[in-house]
Amino acid sequence: MKANKKILIVSPFFAPENSVASVRFTKIGKYLAKMGYTVDVLCSNMMAEFIEDETLKPDLKWFHRIIRQPFPALYYLPLRCAIREGAGAKDRERCKDSSPPVKTGVLMKLLGKIWKLIRNDTTMSIWVDAWDRLLAAQYYRTLKKEKLLPYDGVITTYSPLLSHYLGERLKRKGLCRVWIADYRDNFWAFEKKEKMPAYLFRSNARLEKKADFITVVSEGEKKQLIAESLNPPELLAKKLRVVRNGFDPEEREALGKENGGSVEAGKLVFTYCGTLQQVDELCSSDLSAFFRALAELIEEGKVEAERLLFQYAGRSCEKMKETATRYGLLSIVKDYGYVDRAVSLRLQHSGDITLVCTWNRENRQGIISGKFYEAAEMGKPLLVLVTGPLSQSEVKSMVEEYQLGFCWEEAELEYFSKLKEWILAKYREKERKGVLAFTGGQKSEELGHDRLAEQFAFLLTGNLED
Repeated sequence: MKANKKILIVSPFFAPENSVASVRFTKIGKYLAKMGYTVDVLCSNMMAEFIEDETLKPDLKWFHRIIRQPFPALYYLPLRCAIREGAGAKDRERCKDSSPPVKTGVLMKLLGKIWKLIRNDTTMSIWVDAWDRLLAAQYYRTLKKEKLLPYDGVITTYSPLLSHYLGERLKRKGLCRVWIADYRDNFWAFEKKEKMPAYLFRSNARLEKKADFITVVSEGEKKQLIAESLNPPELLAKKLRVVRNGFDPEEREALGKENGGSVEAGKLVFTYCGTLQQVDELCSSDLSAFFRALAELIEEGKVEAERLLFQYAGRSCEKMKETATRYGLLSIVKDYGYVDRAVSLRLQHSGDITLVCTWNRENRQGIISGKFYEAAEMGKPLLVLVTGPLSQSEVKSMVEEYQLGFCWEEAELEYFSKLKEWILAKYREKERKGVLAFTGGQKSEELGHDRLAEQFAFLLTGNLED
């Protein structure tokens, strides 16, 4: 590969914002730069919405230029209204101290009230798409003004769609040789598909057709994109590639140098960091099976509640406590509320077992959040809980392939007894040895961001080299 190829990453979310959406291309861009690429970033200035992530700030030195565009408050007006109405009062209170204040003037309050009268899934989609198109034009003008064009390669990431609108414009004008459209989320992951205007699907199909490559984060997402796209499968098959999320091996090495012992040596410590999402009645981040298994083991006299600890950090404090209370286990819960990523990493590293939740059903397969890879970074056993009517999930195959721990699936009825057996085995191992063994080892290194950067470099190099 030739060095000094000029690459642009368009990622509205970027370091040092404390958002899981900021991690993917902060890390991949860092390792592309280490491989010899000159990497520019065009992103949105989201720091009014997020606290700073101290773990991502050191990575910024690897980038040639980082241009942060102002992000209009009106863009997120409908989303803020929905989030505020959907969150529990206690969760809003707990998160208030950790999140930066949002300045709300008289005009914004008035617009918010008007929006509530007309807001539905369709109007939200139209509103956001209109802003995406306006902002894509603004981003393009910024690139021209800064005299950064052209680029050898451009990588744009969804969501929002404004990134791909900009990528399409640069490709159409001959201002980049290779355009990679990355879908870290499915196109309709945040909206009800049947409520989205038809023109949005036509727009997305056009973007798919114009891109040189399309990358998705799982085989399930690839399958779903092909099934839902308006483009013929044979066209998509030529350009679709799976480039998963991952973890930073340098970050793992730094964590490994820390003590890493359990926060309470006499207890088996479980940790869950993140939001407990509720997509619908079939798909949710649900801790019920975990708490039920513990409750039954305690009732059977095999486990002592006093020797268990469950650490939680995230925005779903109220929902988590309701689940724990249902099984009489609120006493083992320690709630940290909403914390930044640095604290989250240390918290997970201080425990014995890290929990991850996801779901699996016919039209929602391959849902593997960034939290899964963050947990794999810890070098601790993982316990993955998968709700939904389909078994043999992609995340289960990954847990088994990389020997990361245990995956329980709601669709496999006999797996609940296996879940109890696995927890009991870890409980007894902690009693005997004081620490749990991690079997992932070198195999899990394949999930590193350095390996993912190599996959993007392969796509870029295959087209950039004459």
